[in-house]
Amino acid sequence: MNNVDIFEKGSTQQLTIEKAPQHQSVYEVHVNKDQVSKLTRIDNNLEITLLNGAKIIIPSFFAANFVQELVFESDGQYALVKMDNFNSEGVATTVDYLAIDNFDEFLKEQPLSNGDAIPMLAWIAGGALVAGTIAATSSNSSNNDNNGESKPIDTSAPEIHANVKDATHVEVTSNEAGTIIITDAQGQVIGNGTAINGKTEITLTRPLQDNEEIKVSVTDQAGNTSQENVLVGDVTAPTIEIEIKDENNITVKSDEAGAEVVIKNENGEIIGSGITGSDGTVDIILTKPVIDGETITVGVVDDAGNRAEESIIVPDLTAPLINADVKDATHVEVTSNEAGTIIITDAQGQVIGSGTAINGKTEITLTRPLENNEIIKIIVSDLAGNQAQEDIEVTGIMPPSEDTTAPILTGSAVNTAGELILSFNENLDAQHPPQNKDFTIVIDGVLRTPDSITITGQTLTLNFTPPIYSGQSVQV
Repeated sequence: MNNVDIFEKGSTQQLTIEKAPQHQSVYEVHVNKDQVSKLTRIDNNLEITLLNGAKIIIPSFFAANFVQELVFESDGQYALVKMDNFNSEGVATTVDYLAIDNFDEFLKEQPLSNGDAIPMLAWIAGGALVAGTIAATSSNSSNNDNNGESKPIDTSAPEIHANVKDATHVEVTSNEAGTIIITDAQGQVIGNGTAINGKTEITLTRPLQDNEEIKVSVTDQAGNTSQENVLVGDVTAPTIEIEIKDENNITVKSDEAGAEVVIKNENGEIIGSGITGSDGTVDIILTKPVIDGETITVGVVDDAGNRAEESIIVPDLTAPLINADVKDATHVEVTSNEAGTIIITDAQGQVIGSGTAINGKTEITLTRPLENNEIIKIIVSDLAGNQAQEDIEVTGIMPPSEDTTAPILTGSAVNTAGELILSFNENLDAQHPPQNKDFTIVIDGVLRTPDSITITGQTLTLNFTPPIYSGQSVQV
């Protein structure tokens, strides 16, 4: 009760809420009288309800043996409250206000003696009363601005209509100002606010669920309440998945079939649109290519009007610019404007060279010599996976020079198998071996021709039948 001060009439002594019923007390409530919705007697307690739904409770206000007076104060203006005609629900149906010019003098007025008759004021009317929800207010002041007459009692509930805008917003239409309360099926308050004569949008404290039921009530300034039960429809926004195929094609997938898809660029221009199919997917050809690094926005609206929106930065969609130059039979120079990987293949798709591209020139050493007139393919893939390729027909490769020098014998030996091993100073041509008759070997003074010849690198092996035995003399 931080907004209530209690004073003893006559002495002006400030009292606690526990001691107040033992004295003729004045309750000074710091609210503007125009913000009060109703005054209700609940058992022996006084409940003050404000237009914003807040409540101030004064315990044992009606249980004291002394007159208890109620004063509203706001910005230094004081009004003595006179309550009358409590209805069966405990609500004062007539409330008058008497202006107090000097509150300090009012407090100093002589209090009633314990034996004095208590004035016939409304708040000491006999009979037990119960909590109520309907009130009517009127006002008088010491300058008789309404000739001392109470205003007519408002007993008409407001006409209202509620419209669920989306999962977190409800629009309430009322023909009167008042207080809006929105509750769910469990009675939990999920939204509130102040109604105007017209439309008011309420932001809920939690998202609504599809097909749940909510209750919307509006209580006018006289305490009359109207309510409407609303069955929530589809309030779930669609999902969005975006796949940018290239600068001209985007695929959008949602969990809603038949949803409208709109794609906008950074300038808010619509660059593509479509309707999702039965699987929730739509392929959209853009009217304007997207650019690496720009932000585009994809919006999806389902049949119920629920909207989802997602922004995405366009990734690197541009393939590198490349150029290749055959330097010689085993070297290719690749120029690229992006870093990445290099693959070189021949006409059969066999990889004959690979390496890492830099932003500039990279020389690749091939795994085999190139031949004139063959076609090779150079492929460069940047870090984003974009590929560029170039096909080259090989020309200008110089044939190997003709070898006119015969190999020179550098050594001979007989191995354990009885074969004669001849060593030379260079590799021998295994594809064109010499004839057996080209060799005449003297073994123990006898001319013999080898039965077979084997070439391995720089070695030539002569096989004899019978083999050469240990201790025999051999002349080459």
